[in-house]
Amino acid sequence: MLKKILFALSLSACATIPKSEQVQIRAAHDFQCEASQVKTTRVDERTFHASACGQEVSYVESCPEVSGQLTRCTWVQRPAGESVVQKGAPAVSPPDTGTN
Repeated sequence: MLKKILFALSLSACATIPKSEQVQIRAAHDFQCEASQVKTTRVDERTFHASACGQEVSYVESCPEVSGQLTRCTWVQRPAGESVVQKGAPAVSPPDTGTN
């Protein structure tokens, strides 16, 4: 229970935490391992790849609007196999995890 509370508190302070650390915290929660074990790699301005504890996933920053106002941003997992397209760059496929 304490771990869930700390996770919620850490996400509420996201505005002051660098994006790479936000993803590290989210991935540690999702992977159920320590944040210090999570390695993050920036794919583009809104996408990071995270790996740890034998797991890998890409996260995309999501900042939904409600009534024209931005709400708190969060990191959501990008579905496996979905390409990342950067401006002026060809599509980049997510890393092959060997699970297919």
